Amino acid sequence: MSGYTNITANTPARLVFRTGSLTVNTVNLGALEGDVVFRIRKEDYIPELAGAAGEVKGTRHRMVEEAFLEVTMSELTLSALARAIVGVNVSSNASSEVLGSSDDCSDVVGCISDTEYVTVVFKGQHCLGYDVIITLYNAIVDGDFEGTFRDKAHFSFPVVFKATYDPVDPDMRPWVIVRETA
Repeated sequence: MSGYTNITANTPARLVFRTGSLTVNTVNLGALEGDVVFRIRKEDYIPELAGAAGEVKGTRHRMVEEAFLEVTMSELTLSALARAIVGVNVSSNASSEVLGSSDDCSDVVGCISDTEYVTVVFKGQHCLGYDVIITLYNAIVDGDFEGTFRDKAHFSFPVVFKATYDPVDPDMRPWVIVRETA
């Protein structure tokens, strides 16, 4: 039966376990809950050529490619919330921290400051202890913010980070995966 599998001597070293860690602009935002999902969404254009019964090899053209990292954050800190909600920041005084409007664009409705675009790094490990690293560049939180308070569990909130293209080099993918080997 072993002749019918794709298992090799290298298989154990290529397995990745556990959810790993997440940093935003090199700051660890705390414990994660559940699965971490890395997703690439693609849209291709395929011309419908007369005389062809279907897609013709070599004519497909990539129109959209977007990378997302979806996590559920478990630790309630205002710095983590500020990362999860676009357009807010944390201020503090002697007795409290306050999550409120961002000073960068407070006078302009709908303004999203350049400081909202961050570098997100997810780091996991494969069996031999080497890192598997996914980096999203110019990432911004995509979607609404929603946190859940529960009677019999802790507060948590899902966050979806979306990589965005750099206006200086809009053809360069804003994400990379690195698998260390030594």
